[in-house]
Amino acid sequence: MARDPIYFTVDGLEPADDPHWIHATKAQKAAFLRVCRVLVLTEWDRQTAAGLGANGRKLAPLKRRTIEHRRSAMGPADPYAPPLQPAHELSRTRSLVDAKVIGLTIRVFWRFDPISGKRWGTILGYHRDGRGHLPRRNVFGLSAPRRRAVIKQAHLWWEGYSRRMATAMPLRPRPGKAARPPLAILPTPVTANHPDQVASQNLAIGETVLTVTGGTRGAAALLAAIKAGTFTGGKSYAGAK
Repeated sequence: MARDPIYFTVDGLEPADDPHWIHATKAQKAAFLRVCRVLVLTEWDRQTAAGLGANGRKLAPLKRRTIEHRRSAMGPADPYAPPLQPAHELSRTRSLVDAKVIGLTIRVFWRFDPISGKRWGTILGYHRDGRGHLPRRNVFGLSAPRRRAVIKQAHLWWEGYSRRMATAMPLRPRPGKAARPPLAILPTPVTANHPDQVASQNLAIGETVLTVTGGTRGAAALLAAIKAGTFTGGKSYAGAK
């Protein structure tokens, strides 16, 4: 009997019905898929940090004995951290996860762990399969709500990028570093030679669309501030409302 793979894939993310996608260059499609890669990793990390499995439901709870004697090879263990991550984001389940683009598919896998001498996906496969006395805990997948979140953010980014508006790539969460959503100024029907004739402009920040006063320049200033890390989140900044 063939064993289940020690990776998972996410596909069907592309805006297949968008004429801009149909006529996009390989480089443009590659940029979109790079955004998808980061978003898949980000949403999977949020899912796992919440103690949820691939189906979006809570992982099997820890036994009392495990809580009382919890340890981690990666840092101080939190007895009440979710399953498979006793040191939270430092734990190998989250710190060794990675992904690559294969065609139009994002393949998520785990890198080699020098402590166990195995790819960490192999260890997680034992948990998924309930090997020995292990409870079944499956983190090989992205739940439907998380997948929808990836698609929404990626398509908003593409809407701006494919129409040559200003954009910024997302950043995935890493130990000690926060994630950043994809950023994109969204197209609006304005005169080509006078883009600031409109009093406001829409800016996509992940799944959220803000209306920013000052037209394209105001939105570009807010996008640049978020990218530079100088945006404090004040609602009045650059006229965001």
